[in-house]
Amino acid sequence: MGPVDPPHVSTVDGLPARIATDIVKAVVTDLKLRPGEFVYEKPLGTAFRARGLTVEDIGAGLEHAKQQGWLVFDPVQRIYTLTHAGFDIV
Repeated sequence: MGPVDPPHVSTVDGLPARIATDIVKAVVTDLKLRPGEFVYEKPLGTAFRARGLTVEDIGAGLEHAKQQGWLVFDPVQRIYTLTHAGFDIV
């Protein structure tokens, strides 16, 4: 019998602002986006997971980032565009 993974504990409930900041940092630092540039959902998800964010945490973080005006989501093209406000927090 192999090792048992510890149960996942989501950090979203109390920390959507921190998660949103981590998301924007991933967009700027890891994906090298600048204001006005965009990323599709799949590479964005890969960057989140590389930073240790879980799928359960991403949704609340993205919502907070959109509410703050750091990212703009285009539901037709399924892309997130980095804003100047988002770039400035990094």
